[in-house]
Amino acid sequence: MDTISTTCDFINTLPNELLEQIFHEVTDFSIPPPSITKFKDEPSSKLTHNEEKSIKSMASVCPRWRALLLNEVFKYARVSLDCQPRWLGLSAALGSYLRSLHNISPRLTELLEQIQARQSAGFNILRQGWSLLDLQYMEDDGDDAMLLPQKYHFWVPSSRGNVMEFLAFITRNQLQCKIQSLVVYTEQSISSPRQFLGRVEHSDRGSTEETAIIRELSTLWRVIFQDVDLSRITIAAPPSTMAFLASSAEDSSDTWAFDMPMHYLSFSRELTEILPAPSTTKQANFKESGGYIYGMRPWTSISYNEGCMISGYAHYEWQWKKPPRIFYHLLRWVAKNENQTRLSRSPILRDITYISLFPYAGHVELIMQTMAELHALRHLAIKFANPDLLDNPERLGKGQRDDIWGAWEECHGYIYRWLLNRNSKVGTEFVSIDARLETQKETITKALPLHQTVAGRQISVLRKEEEPTRWIRVLDPNFPSV
Repeated sequence: MDTISTTCDFINTLPNELLEQIFHEVTDFSIPPPSITKFKDEPSSKLTHNEEKSIKSMASVCPRWRALLLNEVFKYARVSLDCQPRWLGLSAALGSYLRSLHNISPRLTELLEQIQARQSAGFNILRQGWSLLDLQYMEDDGDDAMLLPQKYHFWVPSSRGNVMEFLAFITRNQLQCKIQSLVVYTEQSISSPRQFLGRVEHSDRGSTEETAIIRELSTLWRVIFQDVDLSRITIAAPPSTMAFLASSAEDSSDTWAFDMPMHYLSFSRELTEILPAPSTTKQANFKESGGYIYGMRPWTSISYNEGCMISGYAHYEWQWKKPPRIFYHLLRWVAKNENQTRLSRSPILRDITYISLFPYAGHVELIMQTMAELHALRHLAIKFANPDLLDNPERLGKGQRDDIWGAWEECHGYIYRWLLNRNSKVGTEFVSIDARLETQKETITKALPLHQTVAGRQISVLRKEEEPTRWIRVLDPNFPSV
């Protein structure tokens, strides 16, 4: 015990600079976070789970060590959106329920009066039953409205609660300039086409509920980016929620047919651009962004992971099922605004990573057609296969392997047709992560021919390099202009 005490006393006498040097000797601070290393895996709740906890363990030893390591601990941060449904949906149905109660509290009486006032103002003409008249946030846990049946409560992605507490913490500890990467995480779904199917009529979306969500998300991105100058942001959320967080569209009523509990989206930018101090430009930057996540910074790279579509092949007439098209609609917006000045911070995407395990060929074709419109695109990495998933009978179900591999092969044909053959610029690189699998490399090579017959002769279109397996669009003086 005396030896331990003596050792601790000696360590406490070391200057901060020497302690920091020791920290760097016993652990590797250059290891990327799990939100990067696990991004290409099938999406799950373990995106930010790190088996290596040495930095956090050292930061827990004492206040002095914590102060020295706090910057490293929060270099890669995560914040979860509040998961409790704290929004009360005012509707005629809720009014009927409140009128059926006896001796209701003043708070519930107030809610009933608000519902009646909206109905008397003419809202009742179009909004009967469960149609929403208004959404109100319940901040106080002691609010009597919190005790109402759950069917009257809604969940809305918001900065309230966890996010505001997180931002207050980093401001208090002056960490705004230390956070390089942030993961925004939620497992809550906004079911399509309605959050609570059967309770809110289809025609009501785009009014009360959607307006509340858009307003809250606009505030969410504003409060995050107004003080934190992130070089990378990652969102992990179920498809229906991701559509809102990305300011995109799910555009599918068949999401239920696919085993996609979560999608990943990541934006990053090069650090060569020096942005003005956040405190002097935060209002202007927010107005320039339009309140959308993709306009908050001049992003240069985007990564999207849709997860696995195997379960879709198990359904009758599977080819008519429509997977979520969030990434497609997001790219369409970027392509449309790439050369416009409506948002001065419109992303100029030069690097795209797209992961979708055994996707539908038609789905990939739409995405490739849109990528072909991105004039700045110079690097594309694709992962479409994980053969181990096909060995799981529960996941494969009634799906046919021939259908799945046939669609996979067709996807690579669309990459060549829309992107590598004519529409990409000279020097554009395509990296196939699937080509690392020897069983798939030959098929991919056949789908991406290096030459094309023009005017009766073979001309160079692509150059193939083995390490890593990639194809590069090359210049040929006899190739027609693109």
